[in-house]
Amino acid sequence: MKVNSKSAGFITLTVILLSAFFFYFFTFNRYHLWHLEQNQLFRYNKDYLLDFLQRPGGFILLTGAFITRFFYNAWVAAITITFLAGSFFYITSRILKYYQLSYFLLSAITVVILAALQSNHNYLPAYTLGWLFTITVFYGYILIPGLTYRHITGLILVPVLFYLCGFFSFLLVPLVIVHELSIKGKKHYLFCLTMVITGMLMPVVFQRYVFLTPKETMWIIPLNPVLLKDKSVYIFLLPCYLVIIIASIPFIRKIKVTRMVLAISALLFLISGFFIIRENYDKKNEVFLHIEASYQQSDYKQVLALGRKYPGNNQLVVYYTNLALSRLGELSEKMFMFNQSGSRGLWLQWSRNETAPLYGSEFYEIVGYTNEASRWAFEAMEINELNPRSLKKLIIASLINEQPELASKYRYLLSQNSHYASWSDDKKVANGKKMKLTHDFISTGYHPYELLELLEDHPDNRPAYEYLMASFLLDKNLEMFASQIYRLKDLGYSHIPRYFEEAIILYSGLTGKDITPPGYTLSEQTMQRFHEYASLFAANRYSMDKASKVLAKKFGDTFWYYMQFRNQK
Repeated sequence: MKVNSKSAGFITLTVILLSAFFFYFFTFNRYHLWHLEQNQLFRYNKDYLLDFLQRPGGFILLTGAFITRFFYNAWVAAITITFLAGSFFYITSRILKYYQLSYFLLSAITVVILAALQSNHNYLPAYTLGWLFTITVFYGYILIPGLTYRHITGLILVPVLFYLCGFFSFLLVPLVIVHELSIKGKKHYLFCLTMVITGMLMPVVFQRYVFLTPKETMWIIPLNPVLLKDKSVYIFLLPCYLVIIIASIPFIRKIKVTRMVLAISALLFLISGFFIIRENYDKKNEVFLHIEASYQQSDYKQVLALGRKYPGNNQLVVYYTNLALSRLGELSEKMFMFNQSGSRGLWLQWSRNETAPLYGSEFYEIVGYTNEASRWAFEAMEINELNPRSLKKLIIASLINEQPELASKYRYLLSQNSHYASWSDDKKVANGKKMKLTHDFISTGYHPYELLELLEDHPDNRPAYEYLMASFLLDKNLEMFASQIYRLKDLGYSHIPRYFEEAIILYSGLTGKDITPPGYTLSEQTMQRFHEYASLFAANRYSMDKASKVLAKKFGDTFWYYMQFRNQK
């Protein structure tokens, strides 16, 4: 079977387009796709499946959740997203071919828009399925030969599609109207008006008689409302583009396609595609999600490498950097080698939102405050629904607290997703049992107090101690630091950690008191570095700006520099 040069060129361009799409998501968006999988737990459970089918758009959300469950693998995630984009491209090109148009760029623009939409970490693959399902139904609609049968089918499709796709089904009405008005001969105004009325009645009817859904959300369900606030124009760009293209077909046919027209169109396509994607791609967020993924995979050195490169000052990045330092046992030796923002970079303040409970339990797990870690993980599930990360935390906490029945309950939920069926973390359970609390105290949210309570319960809790001392140093509270330095020997330190040494020297210089714990000595190297620091500062003391720049080159990673030149408290 021979393939003409025009078809071969179309196929070649399609392969190039989808290859670029795949490369973009595999390389630049792989961690936000991984994040989507971590924020849900697809389960082979009757009640779970029925819950989706009891709301408009539940069908595509369920299908999307099933697809997303495979996103823990970067290759599978990128291939899946590319397949959806390729399907959208194919259906669009078939619709245009029906109208006797076969311009590659007209279909390719939809792929660029999808790339921009999927670059947003709040945009779910289910949404692409919603648009895809709707235009596929429209394509089937225009292929129906009989006028009466087509109109009857169109009116039946409106409620069916609204149930299956919710918000995304609204695209069908303008597409059908544009199609009907483009047919030569009698204009089907009455049918078009009926389609509009039917489309507008669907949310009202479904809300009143079918689903217990608030009026405010029935019109946008299952779309995440956040997307309507964050660059919402791009959500409507895809349906608007499709409607405008079909409405403009009579004018497009009149354009004489020359090499110059094709060249200009290709250039405009590349330029607009670049700016649309760049506008939506959030590099900083992708770096953070890479940090978060590396931490969950226990690649703490990668967390530190990414934290060092992160542009700007993000509390979550600082938080995860300090978590990784603590996991590696290097918080007291290396924390000022990284960006710090006061003690607020050590933990997250409680807030009932999608972020704080989900990430905040990590701190409590490290310092051995099991019940609080469990509370935050449970709240994260209340806000974000069931997710593997929170369930893992609850399983660990239940085992530490010797509640096997509760642990089995959470494990059963987790095992309903085959990817996590054999998950376990005996090391964290063993470490947690060593630091299990023997007395109760009230959680006040004042972390230094809580860390002191943990130390009173377990004087050998080194992570809690290092977080406590780090909080005093980061808040520049040398008096409280001095009051707790005596614990070094009880915690089995072989030497004084670097930043403790620097704080001791500074405190002694300011107060004249030697707080070096008995049995320990300050290293000659640290003493020499302090003399160099003091001498260099003295030489530039008449200009603090100059002193800051000069000292930063050699001493920017010291507590002395942080104490003197950083404003975080």
